[in-house]
Amino acid sequence: MKHPPAARSATTPAWLAACLAIALVAAAVLVDAGGQPWKLVLLPAFWVVPGALIASGRSRNPLGWLMLAVGILFAVAAFGTRWAESGHATGAAWAVWAADRGSAALVPCVLAVLLLLPDGHLPSPRWRPAAFAALSVQVLLVIAWSSVAGPAAAPESTWPVDPPNPVGVLPASWGPVLEGLDAWLLQVPLLLGVAAVVVRFRRPAERSRLAGVLAAAVVFGLLVVAGRALWPSAADVFDVVGSALLAAALTAAVLRKRLHEVDVVIHHAFVYSVLTALIAGGYVAVVALLGSRGSDLPPLGVGVVTAVLALLLMPLRKRLQRLLDLAMYGDTRRPHVAVRRLADTVSAATTLDAVVSGLARTTAASLRAPWVEVVVEGHRGTHGTLTEGPLARLPLVSGDLQVGTLEVGFGLGRRPGTGESALLVELADHGGRAVHAVLLSDALLANRQLLVTAREEERSRLRRDLHDELGPTLAGLAMQLNGLQALLRDEPELASQRLARLETVARQALDDVRRVSRELRPPALDELGLVGALEQAAREAGLSLAVSSTSTEPFAAAVEVAAYRIGAEALLNVARHAGTGEARLSLERVDDHVVLSVGDDGCGSDEFRSGVGTQAMRERAEELGGTLSISRTAVNGGTVVEARLPLGRTSEVAS
Repeated sequence: MKHPPAARSATTPAWLAACLAIALVAAAVLVDAGGQPWKLVLLPAFWVVPGALIASGRSRNPLGWLMLAVGILFAVAAFGTRWAESGHATGAAWAVWAADRGSAALVPCVLAVLLLLPDGHLPSPRWRPAAFAALSVQVLLVIAWSSVAGPAAAPESTWPVDPPNPVGVLPASWGPVLEGLDAWLLQVPLLLGVAAVVVRFRRPAERSRLAGVLAAAVVFGLLVVAGRALWPSAADVFDVVGSALLAAALTAAVLRKRLHEVDVVIHHAFVYSVLTALIAGGYVAVVALLGSRGSDLPPLGVGVVTAVLALLLMPLRKRLQRLLDLAMYGDTRRPHVAVRRLADTVSAATTLDAVVSGLARTTAASLRAPWVEVVVEGHRGTHGTLTEGPLARLPLVSGDLQVGTLEVGFGLGRRPGTGESALLVELADHGGRAVHAVLLSDALLANRQLLVTAREEERSRLRRDLHDELGPTLAGLAMQLNGLQALLRDEPELASQRLARLETVARQALDDVRRVSRELRPPALDELGLVGALEQAAREAGLSLAVSSTSTEPFAAAVEVAAYRIGAEALLNVARHAGTGEARLSLERVDDHVVLSVGDDGCGSDEFRSGVGTQAMRERAEELGGTLSISRTAVNGGTVVEARLPLGRTSEVAS
């Protein structure tokens, strides 16, 4: 894997700093001070190695350099502690100062880590004044604390030597004042770092990364405090284990890599550390209550109290596990919850835009993804902000039809695991079906509007024909017939001529009525049936028609009209373009469809396959939900037109 130039240039100083810290730790081990220095050796390593990895891989993220600084300070303190405990006079003052007063620089470094975790930036620009003020106060206090005249060690220290402060340039009278400000100016600002972590934790995109850090911090605190109280002899072990978990969680959060083994350890350590602390607290409360009444708890009672508390806290264990799973993994381990959330969101949506936006929003919440985009037929739904990192793109599919795409950005350095990939596929599957359902609903509504529009246009045409053509004709007949009686008495010959003209006009009006009637429904269908009407159309076109029909049941009126129009147009095209006087007609019922086929053995024509008549046949089939296909026969190159029309209700025909 190739690294960018900035990363390559940062690799050397990062690992040089790490080697410096390791060299100090090695020197501390070599110093003969008695005891086992393993705790002093491990604590710097827990910060130096992850810090070097982060600084070399994410050179622009200051967290790696801060962790390196913490590791180096730990290493300096370890060397100073071992050197001072060895009783060497040379450099004792600097050793005590580095191990005691100088190590206070760890506090502003830790605050900076909390403020910048996990991406190296503050939660928002509005945090800059408060962060600058808190860090400035801490740095100034550490400098003053390290530079005050007097002993090199802080008050109440128990070093074998007590040399003066080698950098004591400030008056000794400042010492008590700085000690009084220690709690307020050095420790209280750490709450600002805790607040920054809490603010980030409320953001779904960062929750899964910070949950492990918070859980590791809780485990670290419980091990250091409760562990020392319950098992003092193992206090060093608790310090090292807690620090290792915290450093591993910080590394995973900054690098944005899901370290499954670390997650599992932190998960179980958090749950059982909290339970252990609660059991211990309950036990201490019972013992204190009995002690206040002058009673002692027997050994058997200790076991009974502990067992009862453990049983009472078992439901809490499951609750803690669910909360931590939700924070660290989102809905990865609960896909049914993610699907249910998606179903609730889609059911409440009334438009395609709402469904698309809801799918993007629920996918981001379920996967803790910083950016999700859903695109469906020009409709786009986006949630979050796109960052540099891997993208996962899946099609939204319903059956064999792709209706859109779902794209998820997981952030820089984050790789979706098996559980996240499986959940993404599940969401894309259900999302595709939901989108397709909305598309079908919109298409149905659009078709209904088209049907209503077509019906009203047909009614308008009929009204226009009746009003503009037949109406004036009948009105003229009525007016002339009104004066015909007097004309018969006075001028019989003129009356006879007028009656002849009125008869001609009446016949024209009758022809208009028949024309309008034929446009509504071909009269041959009622007189001859579908097959007979098509045979009549073939004869009028000059064709010899061979008929094959196995269906004798009546069809719905709309199906009959569409089949007749398609068949008549196909027969007319045979007469015009096929170069033959023979045609074949097949009418069958296949399952819930009417299959009408018109074929010939002629030479065929491309005009037949792409003309206006062909388009009209196709539209008639599709408006009923059917299909139309035109193909060549393999034997002699003739043409076959086949229409598949869904069966409609026959109530109109039966009535």
